[in-house]
Amino acid sequence: MDILTVFQCLPLLISEIYIAYDRIKENEYAYLTKQTKLKQIEETKYFYEISNKILLQILTELELTSSKLKLPYTNDQIEKLIYSLNRNYNLTYFITKLIDYIGIENCHRLLLNIDTLTINYEEGIKKYILNELGSYDPIANTIILHHKNPHILSHEFLHAASTIHDRYYTYTGFSASNDFEKFFYGFNEGYTEILNKRIFDSKYIGYIANYTICLMLETMFDDKKELETAYFNNDFKIFIDKFLEYGSLEEMISILNTLDDFATTPFTNKEFYNALNTVYEIIKRNNELDKIKTCEEIINKHKQKEKSLIKRLARKSN
Repeated sequence: MDILTVFQCLPLLISEIYIAYDRIKENEYAYLTKQTKLKQIEETKYFYEISNKILLQILTELELTSSKLKLPYTNDQIEKLIYSLNRNYNLTYFITKLIDYIGIENCHRLLLNIDTLTINYEEGIKKYILNELGSYDPIANTIILHHKNPHILSHEFLHAASTIHDRYYTYTGFSASNDFEKFFYGFNEGYTEILNKRIFDSKYIGYIANYTICLMLETMFDDKKELETAYFNNDFKIFIDKFLEYGSLEEMISILNTLDDFATTPFTNKEFYNALNTVYEIIKRNNELDKIKTCEEIINKHKQKEKSLIKRLARKSN
């Protein structure tokens, strides 16, 4: 090859070198991104595992439980105060439905929060990239909606109606958190969706895996009202004591960790059904035929919905 040919080919060679370099960088970036995500998932799992163990130690050793607030008002006065302090006209319907369903005696948290509760609508990255439709900030006492949907608003309203603070933690339903720790998050989100559908007839169900597993866990109670009341009074011990009639502390920690994982990281259908079957096998131990039947109905109903969804998707693709 003469020198002229070399010079003629040089731009092409340089271009190929740049293309190859870019591909190497893309592969490196993809690898690092994957490793970062895997590391985040592992850190999340470790975080929740350690956090739940700490909380369970507190609950079992100190017998910590939240009791109903003693307010210097009658139930009629509390109800009138809630309506008069409400600054969001679009919450009036949800307030009425909640009081009718759970009873004013379980709306003390709502009374504490309703006066300063705000609703913000925010369009942006969380809606389009993170697929987050809404959230509740318990410190700011603010419902943040990325999509104007009454079923999302009612879910976040339930968080506001079940939140209270002490010196160490913020309690929201069955979850507890501070700047460093978060406990029972997945369990709380799943059970909140149960109440959202039950009280407000929500047509949208988020956290579907958590929702379904929490339905199974609820069957442990002879009267579902017992767990519903515990939710609005942040009484973790009710659930813990009931679960320990069926399974071990280690099994409960494992299930709670799994629910945290399902609420925060991607999971497979196999992982979901493994968790579902684990809860089913635990409930079967007490040989309560009515509860076993209810669990089987929950599982079968979910499978039917799954098949229906697959058929609809198949028709759309055709």
